[in-house]
Amino acid sequence: MSGKRKAKNSTEQTRPATSGGLGRFDAMVAWWLSPMERSAIAPVRGLLGLMAALYFIDALTDVSFWFGVDGVHSSRNVAEFLQISGLGDAASVSISPLFLTDAIWVYQVYCFVAIVLSVMLMAGRGGWSVGVAVWLAVVFWANRLMWLAGLTETLLSLTLFATCFAPAWKWTLTKANASGPVSAEPGAAETMAASSVATGLAIRLAAVQTSLIVVATWLSMLAGTVWWNGTGSIALAAPESVRTLALVDRMQNPLVYETITLWIFLAAPVGLWLSWGRGHVGKTRRIGVALLMAWAMTLAVLGSHWIYGGVLVSGFLAIAMGVRSMAGPQGHSDLGD
Repeated sequence: MSGKRKAKNSTEQTRPATSGGLGRFDAMVAWWLSPMERSAIAPVRGLLGLMAALYFIDALTDVSFWFGVDGVHSSRNVAEFLQISGLGDAASVSISPLFLTDAIWVYQVYCFVAIVLSVMLMAGRGGWSVGVAVWLAVVFWANRLMWLAGLTETLLSLTLFATCFAPAWKWTLTKANASGPVSAEPGAAETMAASSVATGLAIRLAAVQTSLIVVATWLSMLAGTVWWNGTGSIALAAPESVRTLALVDRMQNPLVYETITLWIFLAAPVGLWLSWGRGHVGKTRRIGVALLMAWAMTLAVLGSHWIYGGVLVSGFLAIAMGVRSMAGPQGHSDLGD
């Protein structure tokens, strides 16, 4: 009897080290730093590479209009506008080598090289150096655009930054990574070599920041009257002059546009809750990620924000892989599949 009491007392003495606030902090650190298979970054980087390539292909078509000596956004016009508006100091943080020249061919070569690097990123070639190069290409281009840059450039650059430092991966590692926990079997060395803390950190960072962007987007909806009176989807689909698909005429029925507005308003928070909610596992998490992806595609179709929607989906892929391995209070996975 006394032995049991001693064991109980010993357990109570050691419990504070792994419970409460400190235990939760340790669990969070363990979640951020737990390694993941290098090939897990493949779908996230692949889709990001595709979106970056499409972004620069689209930019290449407008180079002669915006840039050049006589372009609308030439260095001279930008400098004059900044001087008149008194925004010179604020613009000093917009660093880009493209400010050094107005030669159109330089912008065209820049876009072409960025497209090649993006395709390499999509194909999983070049490792982290290609990821960093594509990220810098987007940042420098967005800085050169200045006030022309929008949500797409912000989301694309943030997600590229989150994933660019993950180590190189190859499709040939997938079979080795398919095995279970590392053991003394002959393939254990290959499995261990295919795992990386940086990969896990990159995927989870992309998952967290994408979720925060969704939260910020939803909170901004709360401040808009169109999302309360049911016309939010109409506002998103107009004006048609800059849309790939003209859908306003097909959304004149109040039941249609109010239903779509309600879907957009509710899908984001419900999807995040199902994806991140403590105790939600397996099928529940997959439903949550599917809702988020459908939400992103709705925004893309209605507003023709195709690249923005695609980058969001890449972040949701990171959620699907990163959240499922969340470490519990004892450092093991108690929230995953």
